[in-house]
Amino acid sequence: MIEVQPSLNMNIYKTLESKPATYAIRKTEIKSTFLTAGRTEIEYNAFSASIPRRITVALVGNKAFNGDFSLSPFNFLPYDLRDISVHTGGHIYPMVAYKLKFKEDLFVRAYVDMYEALGMANSDRSFDISMEKFKSGWTFFVIPLTSTLDDSCGFELLRSGTTSIRLEFNTPIPTGGVEMIVLGEFDQMLMIDYNRHIVSDSNLG
Repeated sequence: MIEVQPSLNMNIYKTLESKPATYAIRKTEIKSTFLTAGRTEIEYNAFSASIPRRITVALVGNKAFNGDFSLSPFNFLPYDLRDISVHTGGHIYPMVAYKLKFKEDLFVRAYVDMYEALGMANSDRSFDISMEKFKSGWTFFVIPLTSTLDDSCGFELLRSGTTSIRLEFNTPIPTGGVEMIVLGEFDQMLMIDYNRHIVSDSNLG
């Protein structure tokens, strides 16, 4: 247990009387949507209030997602995806289309982008996803939406708008359909006032 000196404690109280304590945190939100079989193009409005700083997208078979014990819900396959893009604030991310062909091993850029977006490129850190794993059950598309297009420690200003995800496939979605899982990460300010009331910038006003 940490005990604060009485003098310091009084200074904290006086400061809180004039302004709240402010903490920058990162909030996550997960969405999912069903992609029906036979389609080759899908657009999904994932977030309609705040614009996230980063989006991670993964695809898994619908039966596995809904609890089929014979299938793994963590088998995230590419399903012959050709392109993935995020549309928000009048911008498209990434700016250059992917043109993926997983069956021909044409996916290196998406693999490298995943590491760069997570801040692990050109470093000694890794999450142990090889290129072979990336195309065979560990397929994650990580798309940064920050002003610097990387996972910087800086705080992004709160932006409002609709964020949609567009998918294009080389071949139709297989029978049974696919579930798309979307993880959005948002910068958020948490404020604690003198009366210990907690308020975040997402529920102000």
